[in-house]
Amino acid sequence: MSVALTDAQGASSGWSRSGMVSYAGGASGPGTHTVPMAPADFAVTGSVEDRASPVIRAVSMDTHAFSPGDTVRLHYDLTDASDLREVRVVFVNTLKGFRVTLSAKTAPVAEAGDLLLAVDDTWANGDYTVESVGAADRWNQASTMFPDGRLSSVPDGWTTGGLDLSGLRFSVSGSPADHEAPELTSVGPVNVVVGRTGTVTIPYAATDASGRLGTISMLLTDNANVFSVSATDVPLTGSVTQKLALPATTALGVYTLQSVTISDPGGSSSAYMLGGVHKVNGVRVAPHTIDLSAVRVTLADRPQPAWNVRAVPGDRKATVSWDLDLGGTDNAPMTGITVTATPSGRSVTVSPSATSATISGLTNLTTYTFTVRRNNTLGSSDPVSRKAMPRASGQRLVSPGDFDGDGRYDLVGVDTSGAVHLYRGNGRGHFAAPGRVIARGWQDERMLVGSLGQQGTIRTVNYNGTLVDHYVRTASSIGSEWDFSSGWGGMRTVFDVGNWVGDVNPDVMAVRDNGDLFLYQWRGSPAGLYSGVRIGSGWSAFRQAFGVGDVTGDRRNDLIGLRTDGSLWLYAGNGRGGFAAAGRKIATGFSGARAITASYFDEKAGMDLLTVDGKGNLRLYSGSDRARFTYRGVIGTGWTAFL
Repeated sequence: MSVALTDAQGASSGWSRSGMVSYAGGASGPGTHTVPMAPADFAVTGSVEDRASPVIRAVSMDTHAFSPGDTVRLHYDLTDASDLREVRVVFVNTLKGFRVTLSAKTAPVAEAGDLLLAVDDTWANGDYTVESVGAADRWNQASTMFPDGRLSSVPDGWTTGGLDLSGLRFSVSGSPADHEAPELTSVGPVNVVVGRTGTVTIPYAATDASGRLGTISMLLTDNANVFSVSATDVPLTGSVTQKLALPATTALGVYTLQSVTISDPGGSSSAYMLGGVHKVNGVRVAPHTIDLSAVRVTLADRPQPAWNVRAVPGDRKATVSWDLDLGGTDNAPMTGITVTATPSGRSVTVSPSATSATISGLTNLTTYTFTVRRNNTLGSSDPVSRKAMPRASGQRLVSPGDFDGDGRYDLVGVDTSGAVHLYRGNGRGHFAAPGRVIARGWQDERMLVGSLGQQGTIRTVNYNGTLVDHYVRTASSIGSEWDFSSGWGGMRTVFDVGNWVGDVNPDVMAVRDNGDLFLYQWRGSPAGLYSGVRIGSGWSAFRQAFGVGDVTGDRRNDLIGLRTDGSLWLYAGNGRGGFAAAGRKIATGFSGARAITASYFDEKAGMDLLTVDGKGNLRLYSGSDRARFTYRGVIGTGWTAFL
């Protein structure tokens, strides 16, 4: 038992027999009371109790085809212990997404009768099937039956075993309303390469009675990642153009069109899947034949930077090289590789498969920065730069001593193509045989270093400043090589002076760019050279300097320098790492000599001189042990390749 009190303002309180008080409508007060409430129980008789939901006994229709202006008539038969409040039947045109409801809601609703609904010109054409049949009584107890046999009942819940509703279907024709889903007739073809922020354009064509598409959405995938291209309110034929804004984590690669979904302004939609699946308003229909695979979008990036870049200087040029194996892919087609030299601004672009480029026309003894950029259709890579200083090549024709081990001194020259030629001497001032190529690929060797007697190696200084020993493999070929030491890039010339310090071992001298003359003494263990010691200056006046062994007869090695005016100067060694006296002029008339080297070529008393002039004539000057040289004539022609 309880008592509820409400005032004129709507504030209320509820007093229960248990002594509790509750409030609503803004009222407040004590939570308990002591008001005595005597028992006031009462009994009811004669009432018909209704605790069950309505029972649907039959639903049917006689006519199944309609047009605007007709009336859909449906017969029903229900039973319930109390008055019915509502009867309703819902039909749906699945392909058009259109629903209609036949109902009676004026209570009390008769337990049997007809439901009527006029067909007007807003209805969708096509087939309609029943979606549900329901009824409710005055106590809101309800039954709802579905075509699959399920029955929902309030208050009893879900059960099965409802009526067969398969006969509840009809069709509508002749309606002018546009509930038809749009149809896609074509898409693509597209095969483009774009970046994650690039622009994609995909053509399409469709049909629809409305004359426009409300939406179009295209989904592309690489089977692991997806992105979409979409537009709203577009013509039936056109292109969807969209600037992408994909995150940097989006995988690069080929993305294929997976699906296209289009809708008209009324909301009817069609979806087309890769492989032929076709759905209209969510319902799967007959497969389509549109080739969605014709749309391919390759997500790519700018190229990766060039890898393992090297810059090797040459005479008024430099060759920049790199490796092709980048350990990945950029996806976009490569268009070339550009190398730029600064400060000159000269540049050259080579093919994507190239691994080197040469920039010519540079100024010797100027430090350049060479920048490499790989290019593809999306742009250029981050730059990679290396520095190098072009410089004139040094001696290209020397005597290596007895190269082939036959006891006679020979000549070796490197031509402009990098081929190494051997000319075997006959010991009488001529050659035992025509020259032959014994190696190739020596373009990086800036100068040859002659030998005053040792056999088995040819020594060079390459353009990156490394002193290299090349070992003789056979009497007519060169085998392995060894980087002997580094730091020789700033040398104008490097030459063998033999045993200069008196310890039997062969020493090396070099004239630096500033004209200082340095001695590098041989170190026996570990094999190599000690750090250089400056023993002279002003040697920039000499076109070439070279060791000549002992040409003064004092058993101490000497050296000769060729000045730019064509005079020869002798510098006699003291056998202790220095000079016995100041240099003196010993000959003139060598201004035409573009190259000069020393060799025991005719095996007479002293070291001989061989020169090459601008016309390529090889001339022999027979030496003596008193620093005199006698001209013996031209012993060869065509030697300009070694200048």
